[in-house]
Amino acid sequence: MRNRLVGMLIALLTLLTVTLFPVQAENSLEARVNVKVVFVGIPRDNIDLDYLRLLLVNNLTLEALVTDEDIGITGRISYTFVFMNDTFKGKLIEYLKSIEKVERVPNPWFAYYIITGGKIILSYRTTTNYIYDALKLEEWLIAHEKDYGGIPEYGYVLVVMYLPELPSLTLEELKLFYKKPAGEETIDLHYFGIEAKDIDRGYVLRYRGYMIGWGGRYRLWFIDLSAGPSFEARYDLPLQVNLEDQGIDLNTPKGITWLTEYVADYINEFVLNLVMPHYVYIPRWSRKYKIVVNIIDCRTEEERRVVPIETTVSPVMIEKAIRDLVPYSEVEVVVKFYNLTDLPGLRKVIDDSRYEIESWIYANLLLYREKIVYVDAAKVYLYLVENINLFLEEYRRDEELYVIPVFAFAFSKEYFAFKYKWLILDRHPEINMIWGAALEDIVLIGMNQKDFLWGEYVSPRQEGKGFGFTHTIIHELGHMFGLMHPHTFGDIGSFVSSVMSYYTYSYEFSIFDKDALARAHSGLNLLYVMNRLNRLKEESMHRYNVSRVVKKLELMEQTVDRALLNYSRLRYNQVLETSIDVKSELKPIERFIYQMPLLAEVLERELNTTRQELGLRTREAEELRAQLEVANATIASLRDEARTLKDELTALRSRYEQLSKYFFWVSASLAMTAIALVALSISIAALSRRTSKTS
Repeated sequence: MRNRLVGMLIALLTLLTVTLFPVQAENSLEARVNVKVVFVGIPRDNIDLDYLRLLLVNNLTLEALVTDEDIGITGRISYTFVFMNDTFKGKLIEYLKSIEKVERVPNPWFAYYIITGGKIILSYRTTTNYIYDALKLEEWLIAHEKDYGGIPEYGYVLVVMYLPELPSLTLEELKLFYKKPAGEETIDLHYFGIEAKDIDRGYVLRYRGYMIGWGGRYRLWFIDLSAGPSFEARYDLPLQVNLEDQGIDLNTPKGITWLTEYVADYINEFVLNLVMPHYVYIPRWSRKYKIVVNIIDCRTEEERRVVPIETTVSPVMIEKAIRDLVPYSEVEVVVKFYNLTDLPGLRKVIDDSRYEIESWIYANLLLYREKIVYVDAAKVYLYLVENINLFLEEYRRDEELYVIPVFAFAFSKEYFAFKYKWLILDRHPEINMIWGAALEDIVLIGMNQKDFLWGEYVSPRQEGKGFGFTHTIIHELGHMFGLMHPHTFGDIGSFVSSVMSYYTYSYEFSIFDKDALARAHSGLNLLYVMNRLNRLKEESMHRYNVSRVVKKLELMEQTVDRALLNYSRLRYNQVLETSIDVKSELKPIERFIYQMPLLAEVLERELNTTRQELGLRTREAEELRAQLEVANATIASLRDEARTLKDELTALRSRYEQLSKYFFWVSASLAMTAIALVALSISIAALSRRTSKTS
């Protein structure tokens, strides 16, 4: 009861936190799901949908509960609501009556104490139970899914039923029980039932016909608000009892508000427990999981002959369950058997950690009927962790191989004790002890000879039957993979087809478990790829000569965008495959990018070279400047000489002009003289001819 109350308080606080203060983790990935709520037997006028939407969880930051770490995935939940008509409700009731089984049996919820022989003894009131096969109803709801629009392609269905027309508890019957606990008056109830059997030792579990909800083989779960009460969900009293007890009139505004809040709590439990659960540890993906189961037999020779240790575990069933949980990875299960006598170091630790106590408090206040014999689990755990190499060839935990060691002890009469101060914690619904614990690095399990033959201690007797290790091993392995209990945020989550439930004792993981783990594995790989792509793109901006890989990064971004779309469509396995492929492709690109020099370094080298060339050019320029100055001086000198020559040339030109004039006049004089001489010569010649003639 203490654990239930704590669980309910945690659920309430978590609900308030995620509803009022949604937290967006840095670099987180959105996991979107659709939830369809189908109301059967609850009229549309009795629910305030606007108010209901405000009360429901919409944003949820997923965490690893043990380590209190944000895993980087944020849930986004959207809702649709469907109200079925009376025709559908009539068909449903008709079907339930066709599969109805009536039993008059002791009911654990109606428990009371009697004193006999000076001792307090727990007893149960007999009730008349109308039991409906939960698996058959689940199949019926799937077969009639067209009536309510089917299961959302990317989500889940919650069927909320209120069927007080079936045999159901009344407030008067409840009052009658408290007045006369052992009375013979008939109390009529209805429930949903399953059969649960231990596959190792054949024990058929009792009290499995007291469920008020069920689901998990499909993405569907149903709750009947008129059923029960169930000892597994002790505080979930039937709606009709609460309405009468509190005087609620559903036809008034206050009544509508009351029922809306009431229904919201159930929907939120469904979301937090099953649709978008947190994790125990951060789920680690690997290509191969190796489960090494070490069965350590601490019993006497006689006990071993009565129950051979090989009959307490099924490696085939363990491997089948884990393969079904992680179909995208390789799974290997190895089972090893040891006798404690062959392990002297471990034997000493157990001998030193064994306690036998006769407690008046346990016997009288907590009603433990036998002397308590236990082994301190903490001491054994420390020894096993420190000496893990004695049992494992290799203890690796990476993306290539993830080894999970399991240590299962077969005691004579002891149990492992997990204590809080003086109190030994108890959880198992029949044995009232903790059989196993997932301690992150190893699984520790302890059962004893009485468990193996539990059928001989119950009524009616089941000769030679009992419990084995297989169910507990699979359950604890689920925790090691990161899965939490489906009743973490409300007891009604116990009614699910999952090995993670204490109550249903299934050997398989529900669709909710598979979705949750695949959501984490694919999401964390996709988130890694997205972050690496962003970093590499940013890094490529600072690297030299990487333009050819930038195009590849852009193509990968397009692949990631398609993966994000598939992630929102719950195609987690496909997303995981894509993410792993992209991650593999990124490795050589990453090596190439980081092998390339930084652009700043290249630019600095080029700048230094430019500086050197500039220095050389500067020196050359200085030399040229000096030469230019000499040239300028020479030019100035030449300019002076030119001016002098110009002056001289001007003087010469003036002289030349003077001489030209002189020469002209001289030439003219000479010409005239020549002409005169010619004329004289002609005259003389003429004179001579005349003279000659004369002579």
